[in-house]
Amino acid sequence: MQKRTSSEHSGKKLLLSILFAAGAGGIICTAMLCILAKLIVSAHPSAWWAIPMSAGAVMAGCLVSGYILARRIGQNGLFCGLCCGLFFFLIFLLAAMLSGNYEYTAFAAIKCVCYGLAGALGGYIGLLSSERAKQNMRVSR
Repeated sequence: MQKRTSSEHSGKKLLLSILFAAGAGGIICTAMLCILAKLIVSAHPSAWWAIPMSAGAVMAGCLVSGYILARRIGQNGLFCGLCCGLFFFLIFLLAAMLSGNYEYTAFAAIKCVCYGLAGALGGYIGLLSSERAKQNMRVSR
């Protein structure tokens, strides 16, 4: 049996971090959508409010996903968060195409920017949190 190299180990760690962050973001997004659905059923707002409320729920998932990925990796927080946001946007585009909507509207472009910014903000906060934890470990030694 061959011994694993450090690059194989770090690649596996990166893949597990990406999957964990995407899963956690998906869970947060699903939970927020369930809460918003309950709110819509109980408060009966106009149908127009469903679109920005769902976008906000996905943005919360992007933020959490970017935070977790940047915190686990410990570097390139903005890029990690932006990739998380774009991943969620690609899921949105795939769902739109599967439902038969092949138009790319201005609202879809706005969603792309919002998801990317929410993910980047989460990545930035996660990187700051990671750096603060590293500083606290150095000081306590």
